[in-house]
Amino acid sequence: MKNTMPYKINWKTNTIYVSKKLQDAANQMGTDEFETMRQLQTLNMPIEYQEIHRKPKFPKWKYEKMEKYLDKVENAEEWKKKYYAMKETSTHGETWSWFKKTFIRFDKKGRRIIPAFTKDHKFVVPPELPADNITPIKAKTVVNGAKTEPNADAPATKGA
Repeated sequence: MKNTMPYKINWKTNTIYVSKKLQDAANQMGTDEFETMRQLQTLNMPIEYQEIHRKPKFPKWKYEKMEKYLDKVENAEEWKKKYYAMKETSTHGETWSWFKKTFIRFDKKGRRIIPAFTKDHKFVVPPELPADNITPIKAKTVVNGAKTEPNADAPATKGA
């Protein structure tokens, strides 16, 4: 279930985190946000204002838009063959996922990277991102408050 509440209560730290949007709207007496803030204050917990960063959503393209984009890609005929094979054997969501992974790149902040162009004004397809280029992160364990190095024989876990 998606959390759409403009606040979050952390019971471990006894802290309430409130979004900037709720904070600004609560400045007007008589609003629902004002009443929500009053209810939160009755819990006698510290309230911290936290900016919530969400990854920008890139809307799905229809088949027509993907095909128009492919007309402007370097080696368009080769890519169209792959696209039509994918389109015939997969759902729209799977085709869109492949298309986005293949042709559209984002930076670390979620902004779209504009592709390079050839001399004849065609998009250059970015190279495939190799899966073996990912450096695994070695996990550190905490035992009784002291950090220990990972076991050299144990496999590294990603994201730990």
